This record gives sequence, structure tokens and C-alpha cells, in this order.
Amino acid sequence: MKLDDILQELEAARQMAIEERKPASMIQASMAKAKLLGLDKGDTLTIKHNEPPVFNIQPVRPVTQWERDEFREIAKEVLAKV
Repeated sequence: MKLDDILQELEAARQMAIEERKPASMIQASMAKAKLLGLDKGDTLTIKHNEPPVFNIQPVRPVTQWERDEFREIAKEVLAKV
């Protein structure tokens, strides 16, 4: 059995727990997934050695009318195929 298979089974169990309104079971399935992925260690999600976080901020520019029109045409083509 592969890790992906186990994660899928745990996600299915988590979804059933959500539907049945059983928060303890949902949390248990979520924690099992976190453990399998190594996210339960805590230190993997913290900043080490007092280093500041790095933010990759990209400049935003307004969308041109040409880009809007192009997007609209592509969206029409995609929706026509559905």
C-alpha cells in the first residue's frame, strides 16, 4: 500500500466524519494525515535561528482591455466544450 493510498483513505474517513458531524473523528483523521506527512513535528513549520520570513511579492498591474477580451474569448471556447 502506498502513502497516497493511505492518505486517500484517511481523507475519505475525514469527509465521512465531517458529514456525520463527528469532530473528534475528523481531528483524528487530520492528525493521522499530518503524522504521515511529518507535519506533527512542529519544528518544520517554524522559523529557525531567528531568521525573518521571506516574502516574494510580485508587482500587480492593471489588466488591459485586450487581456480581458482574450480571456473572455478563451472562456467562451472552454464553456462551449462543456
